Amino acid sequence: MALIKCPECGKEISDKSPACIHCGFPLDTTTTKEEPTNANIVKIGGVDYDLTEVIELINKNEKIKAIKILREKTGLGLADAKDVADNLEQKTNPTTGFTPKYSTVSADIKATLITCKACGKQISNQAPTCIHCGQPTGIQLCPKCGSSNTKVISGASKAVSIGLWGIFAANKVMSKYECKKCGHKF
Repeated sequence: MALIKCPECGKEISDKSPACIHCGFPLDTTTTKEEPTNANIVKIGGVDYDLTEVIELINKNEKIKAIKILREKTGLGLADAKDVADNLEQKTNPTTGFTPKYSTVSADIKATLITCKACGKQISNQAPTCIHCGQPTGIQLCPKCGSSNTKVISGASKAVSIGLWGIFAANKVMSKYECKKCGHKF
């Protein structure tokens, strides 16, 4: 017995089951089901995703819609999903389709799956809110560059800035977080 993905809901089920136990979709158990050989499998943060739909949207110049679907499928933040879409756009040939069958996209993305504390489902470690229940994950994203590489501005740092710069340190004093990537304070 092997686990396969239901073609209707995408959840894992037994290959011997006559119908999906989650959605009731009838399965043809007489033939063996394998993933299509032309699937557009992409590895993001150590997880394999079939991004055929995203690639088709990119080929149709509907990049915004592709990024939205990419974020829903993978749980990536906006900046990382845009980077992946840009990378896919560079690897996509509109006349022949996606060139590599299996590809690793954006090695600089350090997305991994974590468990949401509110609903218990898997989400990206870079998502500011759970895509399933909408609860905040505690990760602060920079509003300027979208990076999750942020830090809390300490009270000591604020006090030193006031001592050195006086009223000119108002931006730092009024802010709670600082982006380590672009230096933006928010």
